[in-house]
Amino acid sequence: MGTYRLMFDYNKVLQGAQFALWQRQTPLTGYKEGYAPEQQRLRMDYLADITITPLNHTMTIHLKAAGDRKKSVLNRIILVKVKQP
Repeated sequence: MGTYRLMFDYNKVLQGAQFALWQRQTPLTGYKEGYAPEQQRLRMDYLADITITPLNHTMTIHLKAAGDRKKSVLNRIILVKVKQP
């Protein structure tokens, strides 16, 4: 439980869809681009700070497909605990 910095290690690809991160019914990010003309890896892309509690401990990735762009390549999700003063 606590607050974490949320980062993704993902690839932008030719057929990459846009994606957004939500916690319950609350968007944590706007839509981020998953498309690139050539494959590009983003290893520690910061998305948002997320607070995890016993009642609020899930997140959802929303994909927005457009034409042939309907793929997503997620390598890992990184959570880094934020120290509270």
